Amino acid sequence: MTKKHIVIAMYDEKYVASLEIGFLKNAYESIRLETITEESFFEQYFKTPQIIDCLIIDEKLYTESISRQGINQVFVLVSDDSEENKYQYANVISKFSSVKEIIHKVTGKLGISMGISEKQDGEAGTTLIMVYSPVGGVGKTTAAMALCYQLGLLNKRVIYVNFDTIQNYQWIVNREEYIENGLERYMTRHDISVADKLSEEVWQCGFSCAKPFKSSKLSYGIKNSDYLFAIEELKKTNKYDYIVIDTMSDLGELNLSVLDKCDKVITVMDQSAYGVYKVMKFLECINYQDNEKFMFLCNKYYEGGYDYLQQCPVDIIEKIPYLYSQNGCLTLDEIKSNGLMKMAALILL
Repeated sequence: MTKKHIVIAMYDEKYVASLEIGFLKNAYESIRLETITEESFFEQYFKTPQIIDCLIIDEKLYTESISRQGINQVFVLVSDDSEENKYQYANVISKFSSVKEIIHKVTGKLGISMGISEKQDGEAGTTLIMVYSPVGGVGKTTAAMALCYQLGLLNKRVIYVNFDTIQNYQWIVNREEYIENGLERYMTRHDISVADKLSEEVWQCGFSCAKPFKSSKLSYGIKNSDYLFAIEELKKTNKYDYIVIDTMSDLGELNLSVLDKCDKVITVMDQSAYGVYKVMKFLECINYQDNEKFMFLCNKYYEGGYDYLQQCPVDIIEKIPYLYSQNGCLTLDEIKSNGLMKMAALILL
């Protein structure tokens, strides 16, 4: 069978990489994929007519000269899909569509069968994501909230839940309220109403952010099993596409149970020798060979610093650059303006 030649042209390398991963994972045997992310190469490439089956292109790059190339199928990625009529001879796809949706549309037009599995009727639609780091101070909570925000931008229903013994993430979202509806009683009694009570006590930040407890969970008599019960009941409601659980840095009973129950585990690290050492010790304690479940990313990455990541036997899906904050901790507004965790969100889709 002749493979379909697909070209993706866009200068956003992270976005292109997520599409590339999606196509290669699900239609590898049916396509020949080429990506263009540099302006000079893009201009040189289209100086002459190209014989390709499909072009996926950013709206900013789609010119009249390219529309005259006679490419069989063209998909223009747009920020505002209300301008669909603007592209008379091309298919229009919103940039904020999931990777799965984009691949479905493209492969459908090209008549390609693929391996993306759909959820079966009755199957829970909520994905549990554990965000973990074996070392403190690498920005785990910042990364978790950034992921929630990016998933929210992709029209996904997301809730952030923090499992720390003492919860103090209010600074990031610039809020000061605490849980007030006696949620701890529903947790400790294993009352099935706990999911509704948890959903009531949230801030809306582009995603739902569960409010913190005012005191430590120990002072409320909350045990590890109570946390797990609350999350399991919340998942049953199917109110959310993603539940993002921000966990503590120890690998105790609670974290091991969460790790086992979660569909995805995102480990946050930095490029320091100590940070990499701690992650490697963590890897000795788990089976991380399931590439569908375990993801690793580096936060606070500094290109000018010595990079010990090469010593770690895992693939790093994203290197988030170090961003200075005069307050010592990034706020949600700073997270939003810098597009942190965009790559990770797209891969999760």
